[in-house]
Amino acid sequence: MVGTSLAADLNSIMEHAKNVQMDAQQISTALKSKNFDTNEVKNKIEATQGRINNLKEAVAAYEAANPGAANSENWKAVKDRVTLLEIFASRKAELLTDAQRNRSMLRAHADGIAKRAVSLQETTARLQQVSTSSSGS
Repeated sequence: MVGTSLAADLNSIMEHAKNVQMDAQQISTALKSKNFDTNEVKNKIEATQGRINNLKEAVAAYEAANPGAANSENWKAVKDRVTLLEIFASRKAELLTDAQRNRSMLRAHADGIAKRAVSLQETTARLQQVSTSSSGS
């Protein structure tokens, strides 16, 4: 039963990371056009920030329920990637002040968020494999 709970928590982290990735990819696609809708991009960035906050909450909940996880290299990597997502997202908000001029930077940041979200999913999957194999022994 405990193993199922751990897997559910990790699945939640992976799901949030996937949502962040998809949002970032949508932002990047929208920014390909020179005539993008600034309000649409702003709304998507705000939604992405909300998803990153949900991701942070899921990570904090997992860590609270699994205090031993903090010693794992994979867990440290998960937390580092979430921190990077936060940094990229906050920087994007700053770039929105002049979205037309900063379009290429905003797009690069969106691409960076998408890549880091993919990396977070991969690291979480490794953590899931380790926790599944250790709970099965």
